[in-house]
Amino acid sequence: MGLKVNNRFPGANGRVIAVRESGDKAEIVFAAEPKGGAESLWYCFRVAAEGGESPAPAKLTITQQFFGTIEGGAVTDGARPVYQPEGQGWYRA
Repeated sequence: MGLKVNNRFPGANGRVIAVRESGDKAEIVFAAEPKGGAESLWYCFRVAAEGGESPAPAKLTITQQFFGTIEGGAVTDGARPVYQPEGQGWYRA
């Protein structure tokens, strides 16, 4: 499979901690990297298959590590990130 995460482009935000792959499942773990912005409000990175031709995993989990960066502690009940599959609109998780 082989996933790669790109956070080196204008507007990118988020520090990748780990990419774990096992069979047809993958998990990407990331944390805040503010780069001059509000660290708990915006994350932007791209996920792609290495080489561009690998099949997508059947299950992809994206896990955010807060490390207490959200105001008021790490209460994440209201955190509902958005994502945009290539060529599609935005969706809220």
